[in-house]
Amino acid sequence: MSLAGYQRVLIAMLVQPASAARVARGEFAESDLTDLERTRLQAAAGDPGVALTRRLHEGWRLTKLLTLLPLTFDVADDELLAEHVSSFWRQRPPTSLYFEDEAAAFALQVAQAAPPGSLLQFTAEHEARQLVAGRRDGGTE
Repeated sequence: MSLAGYQRVLIAMLVQPASAARVARGEFAESDLTDLERTRLQAAAGDPGVALTRRLHEGWRLTKLLTLLPLTFDVADDELLAEHVSSFWRQRPPTSLYFEDEAAAFALQVAQAAPPGSLLQFTAEHEARQLVAGRRDGGTE
């Protein structure tokens, strides 16, 4: 039995809908799982509780972006930012429940995609710098 492997699959199912779909079909990237672990994970993949937990996690993650980047979200178009959030999350799976690094990286992505010299570019860059400057440990999550 591989507790670490089991936990990796379970976490992936909770934060990535595509991962849960693969596990539900019996497709496992982890090779060190026992048959019992595979059976349990496959059953959990279709459980409504996993989908609910994923939605709660997404809500937590979005709340952190909204809280840490209030000016960026005030300045930008909601639909545009929704597209940026979806794209960003596909590229960057969560690594922690402390999202300052994620918010700073998201703000920089928005700034890079914004029209040069625009209020959105300036605001997103400003908030990213504020987040980086406010880190007490000077490091990552």
